[in-house]
Amino acid sequence: MASLDAAVGRIVVSVSNQLAPRLSQLVPPPPDLDPVLLSYLESPDFAEIARQVVLWRAMRGSVDPGLSADLREQIVQGLRLSGASADPKGLFEALVSVEPLQANDLDTPTAVGVAHLASAVKNNTLVLRRAPTLADFHSYAAQLRARVAAMHGEMRLPHIGVSRSVPYDELYVRPTLSPDLAVSSLTSPGRRTVLLGDPGAGKSTLTGKLTHDIALDATERVPFLLVLRDFTASFRTGGRELLKYLEHICSDPYNLTPPRDAVEYLLRNGRAVVVLDGLDELVQPELRRRVVRLVEGFAHQYPLTPIVVTARKVGYSEAPLSSTLFTAGTVDDFDSGQVADYATRWFALDAATPAHERARLAEAFLSESTEIEELRRNPLLLALLCAMYSSEHYLPRNLAQVYERCAVMLFDRWDSMRGITLPVQFQGRLRAAVQHLAWYLFDGPELAGALPRSRIVRLLTNYLVAKSFDPDEAEGAAERFTEFCTGRAWILTDVGANASEPLFGFTHRTFMEYFAAEHLVRKHTTASSLWSALRSHVNEGAWDVVSRVALQLHDRNVEDGADDVLSHAIHDGELDFAARTLGYLTPRPDVVRGIAIAALRQAVAAPHDSRTSYSAFSFILVEDIALEYCLSTSLPTNRDNVRRAVVEDAARLYDERNPGIPVLVRGLLGCTGVDAELRSELHDIYWRAPDGDSPRTPWPWLRDMDDLTDLNTLVTLRGNHSLFEHVSFLGEIIPAPVTTLLSPDDASSVDEAEARRLAAQMARSKQAWISYNDWILNHDLALPLRLAPRGKLCPDLEFLLCLPYLEAYVDFGFTLPFAPTTVLSELAESRAAEHRGPAFHWMLFEALSGEVADLLGLWTTRDFNVFE
Repeated sequence: MASLDAAVGRIVVSVSNQLAPRLSQLVPPPPDLDPVLLSYLESPDFAEIARQVVLWRAMRGSVDPGLSADLREQIVQGLRLSGASADPKGLFEALVSVEPLQANDLDTPTAVGVAHLASAVKNNTLVLRRAPTLADFHSYAAQLRARVAAMHGEMRLPHIGVSRSVPYDELYVRPTLSPDLAVSSLTSPGRRTVLLGDPGAGKSTLTGKLTHDIALDATERVPFLLVLRDFTASFRTGGRELLKYLEHICSDPYNLTPPRDAVEYLLRNGRAVVVLDGLDELVQPELRRRVVRLVEGFAHQYPLTPIVVTARKVGYSEAPLSSTLFTAGTVDDFDSGQVADYATRWFALDAATPAHERARLAEAFLSESTEIEELRRNPLLLALLCAMYSSEHYLPRNLAQVYERCAVMLFDRWDSMRGITLPVQFQGRLRAAVQHLAWYLFDGPELAGALPRSRIVRLLTNYLVAKSFDPDEAEGAAERFTEFCTGRAWILTDVGANASEPLFGFTHRTFMEYFAAEHLVRKHTTASSLWSALRSHVNEGAWDVVSRVALQLHDRNVEDGADDVLSHAIHDGELDFAARTLGYLTPRPDVVRGIAIAALRQAVAAPHDSRTSYSAFSFILVEDIALEYCLSTSLPTNRDNVRRAVVEDAARLYDERNPGIPVLVRGLLGCTGVDAELRSELHDIYWRAPDGDSPRTPWPWLRDMDDLTDLNTLVTLRGNHSLFEHVSFLGEIIPAPVTTLLSPDDASSVDEAEARRLAAQMARSKQAWISYNDWILNHDLALPLRLAPRGKLCPDLEFLLCLPYLEAYVDFGFTLPFAPTTVLSELAESRAAEHRGPAFHWMLFEALSGEVADLLGLWTTRDFNVFE
């Protein structure tokens, strides 16, 4: 039995290391255990049961009888199917005897998944009962992994006039994921992640590489890569669960029809990872919302299955995945090292350049492209820039010029690359025809981004016929152009098939968006006309690139063209859009300053209470979005004008005694993402501000600027609840004072006299401090909170700061965000038992001041409650 306990303990340590950031020593397997039993214990199936026990105990303390029966039944079925011999009861007891994780060891999505664990356990038990053997499932999984690895073993190398693929190890550069996400952690059990990125950031390449690596790794898990755009029509019809789509892709494209229950078995037994690529490519917001609900339902149904979703940043907020179920991260642009690595690899693969010239050409490219740092940091644009430099030694200066040059090289070099000659009358029309095709694919009735080859030929033919060309000649030109584009160039490519013929779409969505933008600008030649076409779409993610390129093209074609469009945008209240354009346009200085000032004043006007939350989870106010764009994404040429405008207008608002400006300035001073120069100037304004009608209210409370005296003032002005509220500025969370004062990482000293004064101020409030409805609204999001009451504060203050969490724990069954001390445990137990009488609480509170002891005595007898 000792060997069995040791083997089970080894598995529990292993799964705990996967679930929590801390790592424990993994002991070797016992040498004297039956090999068949040891094989079962070290299988993903038993590891999944161990995970279920570890998670349930971490969040619920003990395993309830109903769940225990289902867990034991899983072990019974697992032993039967593996042919191992052991006492199921002994195995289960060994599982629950290992020291559990703590709730605050888990991230929020993993912790939230525990709520659906019991039903998942029961469903898995049913799957195991139905299975006569696991051999077919395991054999199928091995075949599917091999097929997936083979089909996802290469990535596309963009080049002029050719589309080819190369092995990942020859070109792939691993992107950086924020905030501090490791690619390997994305597939940890229970981890659900949505990765957001700009167009061309490499999201799809990342999912392809991730799928390939999972298929080959030693964990023997099966990756299910679902490219969401391929199922647009089916999603629109509805009526299918996500499991059916996963089973479908086994048959198409992998040509391996799964046995009954095989995919569900893999999902429920730690043998699957689900990757959903391109949520943004479901361009209709309502369709995206439907798929989001489908994915969230799947996450509830399979709470321990890792899920990775990708989407564009812009427009994601229209239909986001639940922040309690999914952790949001970003695929960052390349840094200088990654740019150099990719460019060196790209030129080494460039067959158009003699081998002895490739290293020199890569060095020259890296040197000359430093002036367009913002462009080359995007992986897709970097690849195109490499292709242009290889072919023409030319580097464009903005996004529109990148795609403009791509188009010129495609159309103007048609003859030299392919030896195809078109009748003279068509040579000026085909680019417009492609614009027409792109616009149809972008904004047409199907919104699928792909069409059968015959439809593409027909669309191009109809366009040319509408321009009074002979139908037969127009069709011939359309046929030849389609032949050239589909697969041999990097414009159109095979993206699937319908029942009778292949489907073609633009190789990358941004190519389609560029030509669609060209079509838009050709049709709308004035600022007012172009703005009328864009206005209702500027905040839709699907239109981001089209809007961006259209403005750059219009600005190139018309003097002050972009400035005039932005004037319309500001007049019509689309300030967020105008602010976003400062990341890719360089308007006149007065236009930039106008946008920055309007953004500042919009943020100043935000209601103070709208910035607060009892959750540490970050969120951004609608009123802050424009200012955040101005300060964090503006081009260097715009940045100085933005900073000067913000500083000058902030000083002006102080002079006008605006009540909102001190709060916003303090918030900006507390944001780590604010530029150091701007922070310094705002700091000077804050301390130069006149007294009197413009008080320096210490809200939000900033640890590096304020002390407990300021916190006392804050409690006097706003109430005790302000100690527990996190505050949002520009999407960044300034932590609640309680998280700083009780942080295990805060080693700063505390003035004990001030701490006692603050506690006394808190104790004077005998009315409820916090709205229970507001607290419970954010409870799940607050789970990652890490507090550590350990006596570094005076007992008066520490007890009162812990009181809301103790009441939520005792009265409502919430999980404590800290390990309670003995005295705090006794305090909680006294409220739970409703002990009465002064002798009890005076014994417990003998180290406390009279005011605090009285309040705690009232709390233990429920004559005072923190929550209302």
